[in-house]
Amino acid sequence: ILLLNRVNASGLIGVSCMEGFSVGDAEDSENEFEDANVDIEGDIAWIEDLENALNEAAGIEEIVEISNHRPLPRHLRARSWKVLLGIEDRSDQLANWDGLYNLEQQEAIRNDCTELIEKFGNCEEEKVALVSDVEAVVTFYCKSRDCRYCPHWMEILAPLLALNLSRGELYNAMYTILNKFIPKECDDLSNGRPFSIIRLILLYHEPELCSYLDTRRVLPADYCSLWLETLFGLTQTLSVVHALWDILFQMNDPFIVFFLCVVVLVNAKEQIMTTQDKSKEEIIELLRALPSSFEEEDIEDFISIASFYASLSPESFKKENLDLFLNSTCDNGKSKQALSDDGLALCFPVSVNEVLARQRGGIYAGELPQSEKSFYYLVVDCRTAEQYNTCGHLPTAFHLDNSLMLQHPERFADAVNGLLASRAKSESDAEGSEAVVDHLTFLGSGEPEDEPYLYMLVSHFLQKHCQYVSIVRGGFKSLLAHPKFEKIVIDRDPSSLPSYPTLPNSISHDAIKDMGSAFMSRFSSAVKVQSSSVKDRLGKLLQDPSPIPDRHVSPSDKISKPYRGMAPSVFSIGDEEEDDEGVVGSEAADGGSGPGSSQTEIVHVRSMSQSPEVLHSFQCQEIITSDAKLVPCYLMLTSTHLFIMHELNHRPAYAAVQSRRPLNTIVKITSKKRKPEVITFKYGSGVASASGEGTEVEIWDANRFFIPNPAQVTSTVKQLIVQLLDAINQPSPTHSTGDKDQPSTSTNSSPKMKAHPVDPTDDDPS
Repeated sequence: ILLLNRVNASGLIGVSCMEGFSVGDAEDSENEFEDANVDIEGDIAWIEDLENALNEAAGIEEIVEISNHRPLPRHLRARSWKVLLGIEDRSDQLANWDGLYNLEQQEAIRNDCTELIEKFGNCEEEKVALVSDVEAVVTFYCKSRDCRYCPHWMEILAPLLALNLSRGELYNAMYTILNKFIPKECDDLSNGRPFSIIRLILLYHEPELCSYLDTRRVLPADYCSLWLETLFGLTQTLSVVHALWDILFQMNDPFIVFFLCVVVLVNAKEQIMTTQDKSKEEIIELLRALPSSFEEEDIEDFISIASFYASLSPESFKKENLDLFLNSTCDNGKSKQALSDDGLALCFPVSVNEVLARQRGGIYAGELPQSEKSFYYLVVDCRTAEQYNTCGHLPTAFHLDNSLMLQHPERFADAVNGLLASRAKSESDAEGSEAVVDHLTFLGSGEPEDEPYLYMLVSHFLQKHCQYVSIVRGGFKSLLAHPKFEKIVIDRDPSSLPSYPTLPNSISHDAIKDMGSAFMSRFSSAVKVQSSSVKDRLGKLLQDPSPIPDRHVSPSDKISKPYRGMAPSVFSIGDEEEDDEGVVGSEAADGGSGPGSSQTEIVHVRSMSQSPEVLHSFQCQEIITSDAKLVPCYLMLTSTHLFIMHELNHRPAYAAVQSRRPLNTIVKITSKKRKPEVITFKYGSGVASASGEGTEVEIWDANRFFIPNPAQVTSTVKQLIVQLLDAINQPSPTHSTGDKDQPSTSTNSSPKMKAHPVDPTDDDPS
């Protein structure tokens, strides 16, 4: 990677990339090997073999075998590319074209073609003919494919023009490159799958770098769209592009371009991580210019590193996104294919078949050859102990109950340490001189109600910048549907699952179980939780043994002044203390509708969120202490109230109104230091202090939520409270952050006031 870390002194991108070239140079350079990037005296034999193979009309396999993923000599490049692209014997598609130049964008096409040819050193007469050929190729492509012209096509045509191809060959080469090596949806900067895939690959291999770019809100669509749309043609000189495309066409793997983008970022990681003082726009400009530092001699290393990253990455995403390269028609502005799950995934989703094929021990059907196993999957089974022990599990799985993180943080930390230590031991015990890496893939139950727990657990590992983290797509339900389920799962209680017919099996069940026992002996330091249900565990964590009785809002509360005379401030976005647990969820526990409501009201979620009274709507989960579970819910804010509504499983798109909380009764907003997504709203009112001096706040109820975007929600609530207090002529609350003993800082009432985030580095056990 250090070989690639060069800085382009000129800082120019895509400028004068055709200097020193003219259309037709390739035919005049048969005896020139200076740009073949080889030692002529020591390594010229393969070039002679390549030329002989081309003269004998060799196929793609032979050309690739001789070239061995090396840049090609200039005088053989055109002939080699025709074979590698499969266009050598393809007919001239423009032969029957009517020759009409009547597209809506015809003037723009002609101007871009003229500008492109001007960059070459041909004479004026040749330039006129070349402009005509290029314009014909682009026009016919738009008409035959029924799509709009894209200016970036000029960057695809430039390297092809230098090879002195005929007009028909130029069209066929451009057609093949655009449809086989340029991913679709690159024009969709908001939801394009290519950008989601690049981010997932970066997160898989370099979670720290990915987290930093996410924090700065710099997304792949901001800097690498031109890399993809031009196959790095816009950011390189012509000789570098030729060397790069030489190897890409030999590899014949369109997905390698995603890994090339990741390698560009990883190579500049130190430079990127020192941009804390730069703006988002400056970071984007820096990233866009990174490929311009590569030189021709770097290309082989560049692609070798990308291939190495590809060998250590899941394969499932390729099969699920083949249509990015195999679409038969252009987008043409029509409705696009729905974004796959990868675009919204927390991390890479991996298929069950791939997980089973990459297990230590080699006992599963569909096993990969040992030579192709650059890594194994270590399955982390996140189901409850009851599910793990009765429904069965993989013999090599590590059990990590996902509720441990909330219930017993210390035991959870011990289990995680045991997991990581066991992974390291497995790698050190691997046979051969090079240890095979274990990648963590998390297996949930596959039930929608258990997904939030699984996501919290995976987020914990990602926040610690743990490499090689993925999720088994579909969870245990997908494993249950596997045709050889009974062969690959042990410790199954037949009464707990439907029976499947026994399939022929050359490996005995006892052998599988013995292998699993030997494997699990490595996890002696891990803690296996024996519990009957999540309800008991989470209930003990969150529920106070002596709950505070419910207290509803009364008219007298509205005339109190709960925010005046407080020291320290009670309206804060701070860190939650353990002695506040007893007030959480008192209303949800009894199933009531909360203050201001005599019965549960059913509403249509979309209709209510679009009503004029609702200013903001957020989707999250409420933590119900009495039932020890997460309930999908909506928070809707009006100018005076916070509405809490639970989703109805039996009625999609509808919800039950659980609470109508007056905003001026929210006296404190707190979050867990170790889990900032867990937000608690505490409600109270001002009462006279026992000493008779000033006013104290009596907290009489609370709601706790798991909110994916807590900063946005808390900031919005805070602004609305300030606006409400101003409207009813009450003084605005004093805001504070940090520890409870820290002096509060007074601020003016303003709806523009922003909430301060909790320091994520704090290790307070609360």
